[in-house]
Amino acid sequence: MNILYRACASKNGYQSTILNQLYKKGVFERCTVITQALDNKDHYSTKIYHEIEAKYGYSCSYDKMSDFDGFPEVSEDVLEKMRRYESFTLNMTCRNHHMHIMYYDEMYKEYMRHVRFWNRIIDEDEIDMVFLCTVPHCAWEYVIYSLAKAKGIPVLIETVANIPGFNEVGTSLENLGQNVKVFFDKDDELRLVGWDKNVKEYVNKVLNHSKSLSDGEKQHLIKNQKKWVYSLYHKPIIKRAFNTSMMRFALASFMGKRKVYNNKLHYNFELVGRYFIKKFNYGDLKYYDTMITDEEIDYSLKYIFYALQYFPESSVLPRGGVYWNQLNAIKTIANVASKYGVLVYVKEHWIEEGRSKAFYQELKDIKGVVCVPSKKDSFDLIKKSIAVASETGTCIQESILLGKPVITFANSYMCGAPGVFRIKSEGQFDEVIRMILDNYVINEKQVMLYFKAMSKTLVKGYLDWPSNSHIDFKECMEDTINLISSFVDDGMKEDFIYIK
Repeated sequence: MNILYRACASKNGYQSTILNQLYKKGVFERCTVITQALDNKDHYSTKIYHEIEAKYGYSCSYDKMSDFDGFPEVSEDVLEKMRRYESFTLNMTCRNHHMHIMYYDEMYKEYMRHVRFWNRIIDEDEIDMVFLCTVPHCAWEYVIYSLAKAKGIPVLIETVANIPGFNEVGTSLENLGQNVKVFFDKDDELRLVGWDKNVKEYVNKVLNHSKSLSDGEKQHLIKNQKKWVYSLYHKPIIKRAFNTSMMRFALASFMGKRKVYNNKLHYNFELVGRYFIKKFNYGDLKYYDTMITDEEIDYSLKYIFYALQYFPESSVLPRGGVYWNQLNAIKTIANVASKYGVLVYVKEHWIEEGRSKAFYQELKDIKGVVCVPSKKDSFDLIKKSIAVASETGTCIQESILLGKPVITFANSYMCGAPGVFRIKSEGQFDEVIRMILDNYVINEKQVMLYFKAMSKTLVKGYLDWPSNSHIDFKECMEDTINLISSFVDDGMKEDFIYIK
């Protein structure tokens, strides 16, 4: 069997060790591995592995690694089957520069480059199974996912959960984390299971209202986040502005010399111009706190707390589905809540690097919405609310542990938990809010059992390095090896349920 394996960030040979052990177990014969190594400790034999560096996907620069012009065009049949995934992929191109600065035809051209390249790789390498170490949230990753679905190739996803160091699993975006609910429903088996110490530690922290991160840790993360965002989103545009051909043209123009103004140069000028116009119209946390928020927050009023999530990120695109634009989710809540005299308190994510000022203004103008300063304590907002809303945020599990019902707009491992309501329409939410206002009570013992179920269903693992210092490499490797081996042994079924 041949597999395509999207590897996570790897150090000290972490990723190649996992794959070599899977090979020795006979799980695959050949592997196309997409690598993102942080050092030079991963080694892949060319007899077994076809290595492709993730950087070519991020930059859509496949011509630098292959004779891309010689790749065949994609058949109409495949393109038709991928149509349902197309719009999400186009929206994911915003991750290239942290904002939408490309016109539709430019996004579509990039989309087709991804499709053409990965379609060829999947066909030529005769891929029988796809493993993704994260929810596909960049255009190229999502193309791999959609191609596999279009061609009927089994997919296995392992992606970060909100308990540090743990991952949820599934065979599609629609059933991620479903195994937690399935095991939770096995009441007799569940009661015999012991707690994973790391899950228990997380639960105790929340119950004691302990912040998962200190202020110092948050500042460190914000600093690292800004570096990462600059490197991934902003630096490529700045490089365009100051590349050799642009500088030569500017110098020649200044000196009054004639210079050829080619199409590539024209596009670079135009794209850089669009970038700076968009950048000028973006607001950061300071803008949000000074121009958008209401300083005085009345906790005595009935309100639903909505925690905005970082964007662009997998938590909302693609996981939020049609609600990936969080304004749509907030409007859905506000439209119904206002009929019952309930407000919606919205707070920006503490690590958000910036959204358009138009987003913030539209948010502020929604009837019944109160924008809360970003420094307000989330635990206070949860405890004094009648319910909490989010796509996939950590506030979901914090809320049910603290006895507050949750409204969510995305599928995740928390959707089967007591007190969590997955919303798909205003009509459905109307029923839920009436239930909440009618003194809805969450069964505390059932909540604890649900978290206990995570001990047998969540997988230990790393994505960004390192996720959790309490869990060592060996544990993470063993869990991922067992997960993939179990999936293959079970026949790679779409309804595969992983329980350790």
